[in-house]
Amino acid sequence: MARGHEVILHLPMEPLDLVRHDPGRDALRVDLPDDENLRRLRHHLDALPFYTGVSNHMGSRATADAAMMELVLREVRDRDHCLFFLDSRTTPHSIVSDQARVLGVPCLTNNLFLEGIDPATQAPLVKTRILADIAHERGQAVAIGHLHRETVDAVKAAIPIWRASGIRLVVLSDLMHRDASEVSTR
Repeated sequence: MARGHEVILHLPMEPLDLVRHDPGRDALRVDLPDDENLRRLRHHLDALPFYTGVSNHMGSRATADAAMMELVLREVRDRDHCLFFLDSRTTPHSIVSDQARVLGVPCLTNNLFLEGIDPATQAPLVKTRILADIAHERGQAVAIGHLHRETVDAVKAAIPIWRASGIRLVVLSDLMHRDASEVSTR
């Protein structure tokens, strides 16, 4: 955070199709016993210092599984009450935000992936405009993008437009503090 950056641990979790999509070594999987998933989870959480939140890498099967998400969110909560979970929202069947609310884990949800499957209609530059609409409509927006030249260029081009329209860029933990202060004043 010293330079205004924030580190989010990207936790490998089971996708719907393990044959076509490899989440990586020591991914959390719904078919493994809890003690093995807990070992893998702790290994990942211990491997990276100075992170403020955890997000799912892939995880369309895992984030839809109540037992898996309870195990993950309890460990995130018990490790550090300041950590949050960012649900990448790789499936419409995700139960992360509901589980996080029940367990008292601060949680954000991805609103938009900046890269799309169809480059003609879902190019990153188009997505930055959609993201601005979401931010204006909801008061905040969260997007996930990858370090592809087209995405970086689209975000660079969008920043002055966002600022001119009143959108302020913040790190994710700032949204967590904003949500907490809004909740406490209601």
